[in-house]
Amino acid sequence: MINGDTGATGPTGTTGDTGSTGPTGPTGDTGSTGPTGTTGDTGSTGPTGPTGDTGSTGPTGPTGDTGSTGPTGTTGDTGSTGPTGPTGDTGSTGPTGATGSFAAAYIYVYATGTQAVAANADIILSEVGPSAGGLSAEPNTSEVVIGAAGDYHVQWSVTVSEEVGTAFAIAVDGTVLPQTTYGFGVSSATGSFYQAAGHAIVAIPENATVTLRNVGTDKNLATTIDGQTIVNASIEIFKLTP
Repeated sequence: MINGDTGATGPTGTTGDTGSTGPTGPTGDTGSTGPTGTTGDTGSTGPTGPTGDTGSTGPTGPTGDTGSTGPTGTTGDTGSTGPTGPTGDTGSTGPTGATGSFAAAYIYVYATGTQAVAANADIILSEVGPSAGGLSAEPNTSEVVIGAAGDYHVQWSVTVSEEVGTAFAIAVDGTVLPQTTYGFGVSSATGSFYQAAGHAIVAIPENATVTLRNVGTDKNLATTIDGQTIVNASIEIFKLTP
């Protein structure tokens, strides 16, 4: 048989279905590393992990310089008082101080003989006894003059002949001092004699006058008892302050 010339290629037919993938061939050699790419953006921070165990304490570092003193704080409340401590030894006796001075000041005046004393009248004192320190009086007068101000102890007595109640008091510059008023009441038989007496500590000003006053009704002073002339009125004054 004689073959003729090959005819022209006819048109390509439609592509057939893809065949199944064949088995993977062996891995080729690793190629050389390519250049590093640009760094990507930093990702967000992940959650904090659990705290690790505390490490052992390191050695103490050197002490730093002392800082400047801070301002003083406010004072705290006072604490309760502690118990009393034991008594200390007695100290040696100090030197004796200088001796003080106190000038005596006193007077004693009194009356004897017949005397009628009207109500609210002062007794006349016929005699002046010892005196010192600026206290003075004149016989047959009623006044005792106090030269210096101070506290004085004043004591008085009066003996009357009537069977009646009576009262006497000290007056200073004419004013009766209530704290010096004393008296007595009578309920016994007639013919008796009765004595009233009183005393007080009194503040008296300088150059004041002191008198013994009948603050009751009219009285007659007794003159003799048991055959003896008696002191029927008296005043004693003693200064108590320097």
